[in-house]
Amino acid sequence: MSFLYRDRFKLRIIICLCLVTATIILCIGRIGAVCLDTRVAASVDNYVTVSIDSGRGDILDCNGKKITGATKIYSNIFLPTESGKAEFEKYANDNEYIVGERHFLNNKPAVLKRDFEINENGVYCIEVEERYGEINSLEHILGYINSENKGVTGIEKAYDDILIQSGESTVSFYVDASGDYLAGAEPIIKENAGDSAVYLTINKDIQKICSDAMTDIKKGAVVVTEIKSGKIRAMVSRPGYDATKVADYLERTDSPLLNRAINCYSTGSIFKPLIAAALLENGVGGFEYECTGICNISGIDFHCYNRTGHGKMDIANALCFSCNTYFYNAATTVNPNVFMELATVLGFGKKIILADGVNAVSGTFTTLEELEKSKANIANF
Repeated sequence: MSFLYRDRFKLRIIICLCLVTATIILCIGRIGAVCLDTRVAASVDNYVTVSIDSGRGDILDCNGKKITGATKIYSNIFLPTESGKAEFEKYANDNEYIVGERHFLNNKPAVLKRDFEINENGVYCIEVEERYGEINSLEHILGYINSENKGVTGIEKAYDDILIQSGESTVSFYVDASGDYLAGAEPIIKENAGDSAVYLTINKDIQKICSDAMTDIKKGAVVVTEIKSGKIRAMVSRPGYDATKVADYLERTDSPLLNRAINCYSTGSIFKPLIAAALLENGVGGFEYECTGICNISGIDFHCYNRTGHGKMDIANALCFSCNTYFYNAATTVNPNVFMELATVLGFGKKIILADGVNAVSGTFTTLEELEKSKANIANF
């Protein structure tokens, strides 16, 4: 009995060894097959990359509050599979559909940014920061970026070297040698949350107040400055534009891309205090004039806005009632060089640098030679 038991035990050991050996051989064979399968092997190095976020550094207000990237949205990535294409058709508008179709024809995913997630088969969703979300009419200051993630105008352009440092955030999907997306393979997510930032003197809360106040204004601008420092706390220009759809505004006749807050204008009546200051500085502050609503200087008629006239005006009343003809005539009593010097000191005709590459337009300023030609030129000035 003992011999029979030992024989059976040996047989069992041999069978187990054979099974283990066979299993190892099968595993080796499978590994070899996988290594020889070019479709799978190629997928290790082949992938399609999609940009989901510019990855640019933030632009912040004077208190460190985010101006760009303050709003969270979702990048819904539709794979060029049957299910992905079908879902894309449900959510894309006409223009998005055209762009998406081009991507699909090149076997690339299409991206739709929405304020909600699309959790469907063939769609991959990632939460990102929307660069131009609720920016409260700061588009003219911020400017915008192009498809290559480069700043084109405004702060985006002026500080592009700082803001672009971190690079884009991307998602990469694995594909095989035939370009088929590998089901179940987790994509590679590369998030570049830029640590570089640019601080503005803008106060986001004051900016919102100004933006709200301009809601019904079709054309115009508001600028709020801090008196002692001259720092700009708010700047709004109307009409505005959507920085993500700049092409839609290029043919508009109301010029929404123009920043009216730093454009040049005829100064109008706000120039009168400068004339008054020149009169006082040169000892003719006691000048008086009878306003009849019109006057003639060097053969040219100049009108007051009050066509019936203001009557007898001194410098105080002329400023109070903003009398045109008083200042036309008062200005001709002073050497024009005085006005030129004072206007230059006060910054008229000078380009104001707000930031590197962001300037207020200097406008067109007359010359002393023109003023010396006739008193009518002084009145026009």
